[in-house]
Amino acid sequence: MALIKTCVKCQETKPITHFYRKLNNYTSLCKPCLKIYNKKREEKLRQDANATRKCFRCKQVLPIVEFVFLNNDCRRCHAYYRRNKWTASIEFRIKEKERRKKFVKENKEWLKQYRKDNAEKFVMYEKNYDRKYPERRKEIRKRWAKQHPDKSLEQSNRRRARKRNAPVVEKIDRGAIIARDKSICHICQRKVAPKDMSLDHLIPLSKGGSHTAQNLAVAHLSCNSRRGPGRLPAQLRLM
Repeated sequence: MALIKTCVKCQETKPITHFYRKLNNYTSLCKPCLKIYNKKREEKLRQDANATRKCFRCKQVLPIVEFVFLNNDCRRCHAYYRRNKWTASIEFRIKEKERRKKFVKENKEWLKQYRKDNAEKFVMYEKNYDRKYPERRKEIRKRWAKQHPDKSLEQSNRRRARKRNAPVVEKIDRGAIIARDKSICHICQRKVAPKDMSLDHLIPLSKGGSHTAQNLAVAHLSCNSRRGPGRLPAQLRLM
């Protein structure tokens, strides 16, 4: 059975497909009534010839005529971001990239706080994106893992530590630990090549060890896998 909703304006009961979808709900007005309402509102706004508005993208104060109706972007920015993104001029793309980079650098703290305040919205957006484009999301993750191998490895290690209920899980800088131990295996006391390198938990996660820099040491993959979790405290190199 199709879902039904009543329009607030015309008081007609229509299928849910006759209403525009929001983030978690549908509009109170049906599509025809909403179009009429928007047209009336547009006429009122355009009656004032001296009215101006600031563009959200390019930060320019322009006449109201230069804006797409009920949108904070001017027509040029709207054409780039909404309609003709791939046919826009190369110079405009370069300027936009520079402007976005500058905006991110100047407003890092604000963006972090905004993401925290709207965490549910971002989670919903990511879930919907994964449902719509599962293959594209996998390709993006694989590409990111290839570009940042150390970060992807550290993320998987932290995830494994959380699954094993480690008391403390911290972000680890592999380069700092390798420099501290001078690339020497703490088990066999030999130098470790980058291909054979791994970080060993001195107190294993299975025995209540934490995922911290103090509990990690450089080791060969073969030495680490040969010893396994069944080790004694006397075997550990205390730091």
